[in-house]
Amino acid sequence: MADANGADLSALGRWYGQAGTPRVEVTPVYEVGPQTLTLKVKQSTPPTPGQPDKQPVLIPLAVGLLGPDGG
Repeated sequence: MADANGADLSALGRWYGQAGTPRVEVTPVYEVGPQTLTLKVKQSTPPTPGQPDKQPVLIPLAVGLLGPDGG
């Protein structure tokens, strides 16, 4: 699939090469003055027997913001 699309898919291999389910923590930080929202995203995977250290895995995130009127 990678060859056919000319893409580097090596990050997807980590889903199959290590045990456990990653946890994703998202912390919103809103600044009133400039009216900016920053999302701090942290990923961790608990250790499992034989694999105490985990590498991050590729997790696509989709983000949408709504105004006060819902639009």
